[in-house]
This record gives sequence, C-alpha cells and structure tokens, in this order.
Amino acid sequence: MKFAGRKIDSNKYIIICLILFFGIYAVLPFVPSSYDNQLIGSIGNIKDGLYKGDGIGFGGNMEVEVNINKNEIKEIKILNHRETSGYWEEVFREISKEIVETQNLNEDAVSGATATSRGFLNAVKDAVSKSLYIN
Repeated sequence: MKFAGRKIDSNKYIIICLILFFGIYAVLPFVPSSYDNQLIGSIGNIKDGLYKGDGIGFGGNMEVEVNINKNEIKEIKILNHRETSGYWEEVFREISKEIVETQNLNEDAVSGATATSRGFLNAVKDAVSKSLYIN
C-alpha cells in the first residue's frame, strides 16, 4: 500500500490512521465554537409571547414552548419529545431552571445526556430567535 508516495505495509497504515483519528477526536473539544454560542447568548430585546422551537436530541425531534414576558424568559415547557426515560427529566428540569434564573442560553450540557441537552438548548434557542426584534 502507498501512503504519501511511499510504500508501507497495511499495519503501519492502520496505526497512522488510528493516531490521526484519535488525535483529531482529542483536540476537537478544545476548539471554540464560533457560531452556536455567539448566536444567542445573553437575552435582550425580545418580544413578549409564547414561541415554539425545535431541536434534535438523542431520541430525535423535540419541541419546546418558551414563555417570554417583560423581556425575560419566564417558563420553558417541553411539548413533544422521544428521549430516553431517566435522562430527559434532569435535562429539562435543570437546564430550564438555569436559563430562567440567569436569562442566558449558554448553559452546559448535563453529563451523560449531552445529545439531549444540546437538542433541548437548540430548541430553546430556536424559540427565542423567533422573538427577537430585528432593527
């Protein structure tokens, strides 16, 4: 087998590929996100009302309803989801509580339920983005 113009045996090729794969996998968490966290961080200048948002968690699509009153998120309700029992309860309870208390959408994922957490946060961000005033 040839790699970079040189002939190498398949075992060395596999080892090189695995080193590259795991090296990239180890470095990616340290690369800052330039889109997601900066899109909607601190909440401000939003319209009052009920807004629905969609996200994709571990179990598939989820839908939330965000209640905004007096320029603040007052309540977040989960309308529809197919997440695994035992995981979603803590995600929805803890992250909703943090968002309402801090009025910030840059919350950390719940350990052990990262996909559900990210899907839930994306659904809330989707709902809040529908309430933003556009100047």
